[in-house]
Amino acid sequence: MAMRNILGMQAVQRDSIDIITRQKQRLRAQLNRGCRALDFYAGFYMQGSKDGKLCEDRDEIHARTGAKCEIDKFRLMVPVREDD
Repeated sequence: MAMRNILGMQAVQRDSIDIITRQKQRLRAQLNRGCRALDFYAGFYMQGSKDGKLCEDRDEIHARTGAKCEIDKFRLMVPVREDD
């Protein structure tokens, strides 16, 4: 995921956060073992990489509270339409 496309985030589950992109997509980032999404309630920052991307099993996100976690995997979240 290109770092410049990240618009915001939301802690949604105990061990994952949702990243909202400028294209209005929602990606669920599963944090590595031992990391808590609650640590990222105030947001996060990333160190720039040479390719400008945030990658699973490579990069860490840093919480404003001091925690840091690697992202294990991303999942694209797609809304499900309810049938009437």
